Amino acid sequence: MQKNYAGLRFGCIILFVFAAIGVRAFSVIKNLDGAADYIFYALLLCGISIIAYECFKVKGYGKAFGFDNNFHLDVFSFAAALGFFIDFIVQCYRIYQSVDSGAYHLFAYFAPRCLICVSALISSFYFCTAALSFRSSRYDFRRLKVIHLVPVIWAGARILALIEQADTLKNNPNGVLKYAVLTFALCFFYCFASEVERDGGARNVTVFFSRAFSLLGELFFLDMLMLNLAGKTELSSFDSLLSLSLLLIGSFAFFFEKNIISKSTEIN
Repeated sequence: MQKNYAGLRFGCIILFVFAAIGVRAFSVIKNLDGAADYIFYALLLCGISIIAYECFKVKGYGKAFGFDNNFHLDVFSFAAALGFFIDFIVQCYRIYQSVDSGAYHLFAYFAPRCLICVSALISSFYFCTAALSFRSSRYDFRRLKVIHLVPVIWAGARILALIEQADTLKNNPNGVLKYAVLTFALCFFYCFASEVERDGGARNVTVFFSRAFSLLGELFFLDMLMLNLAGKTELSSFDSLLSLSLLLIGSFAFFFEKNIISKSTEIN
């Protein structure tokens, strides 16, 4: 009976997510806003709420880190490293633009982008070491200590850089989705860093943010893809490249969560 209910809840999540994508696609094609945006938010919130229930109802999970590499976490760690490196290249270009245009004098604009640039490069290195750890027992990226917090700094700096665009969120589901996915990324990386110091099973909140972040990352990428196909933005735009970075980084979060779930099944 419990398995049937679990299957029903999973089906509801899929239903809400696909309905949200459908509403958003229709809204982009027909240039709708207002009610369509609120329906999109409501469907997305329902899906996230069911995910939260599914994650927090479990009494105990397996360990967050197991280097048996069942889900090819080495490959997806390299994918995350690539995502961060793409963002590093983008930020280098934006910094160059700032210097060329004289905008580097605006500290509130220039400083966060420098922080994003540095933290993205270090995070790329960090996930390369994670990939080596999942691939070979000779390495253990958990010994890197303070560097575990660098992806948290990256996500925080990314959110900080978006504050100047806060007044554009009205009737802008893409902007809201971008804020949401970066906020969930910040929470995921914080949980990920905290799991490094834990000896017991993974926390429920870690599983939740892993799953929710990967889902929102996919939705943000699809949303940007729809806007590109509708001719409302360019494939080479900064947000399009950010969506690609978040998709790659979120792929690691997705399979990291699957790895925890598989170990939880083994101990139950």
